[in-house]
Amino acid sequence: RLLGVDDARALVIWDATSGRQLARWPSALPQPEWPVASPDGARVVVCGFDPIGEVFDLATGAHRTFTAAANLEGCGFLPDGRLITAADEVVVRDPDTLAVVERFALPRPAQGMALDGAGQVAVTALGGALWLWRQLAERAETVLPTTGNPTELKTALGFGAAYALVLLAAAWLSDFAGNRGLYVLAFVSGLTDVDAITLSS
Repeated sequence: RLLGVDDARALVIWDATSGRQLARWPSALPQPEWPVASPDGARVVVCGFDPIGEVFDLATGAHRTFTAAANLEGCGFLPDGRLITAADEVVVRDPDTLAVVERFALPRPAQGMALDGAGQVAVTALGGALWLWRQLAERAETVLPTTGNPTELKTALGFGAAYALVLLAAAWLSDFAGNRGLYVLAFVSGLTDVDAITLSS
């Protein structure tokens, strides 16, 4: 089956092989945009550019709406059938009652959401931030990486040596290969993800 939303704000379902329209149900949303089927194929969630979402039962066409505090920027289903949306926060809902079962705070409003079949969720937020949730159905305790003191003399000397090497290489490559040599050096030093070194080349 193929899902879509037509110009008259209705959810439309077509047979994928024949192209024949199987069902058409009007939506209560002002701007329905993204229809997404549940893993079992029994439901479809539709959201758009408003703080309202809608869940359709594909067997009967019955539909219910739910609201968010801000415009929904993504909606879908987790592998276990729970509904997930992204707006000013990421919200997981029970598919039968549409009651909120989990909330995940975002530092900024969402601009988009991607969801794969394994339950991994990526949310882009205002300002280009990317937030990832893996396996929402099986969340584990967050493990923080161990960090050291960045002001230690060994760390500072290592950075200084790397910076001096890049400056020397930049001067040599500029004389030897001109601008092309600088582009190669900028590329290689950029792989280290050290902004000051990359900018100096």
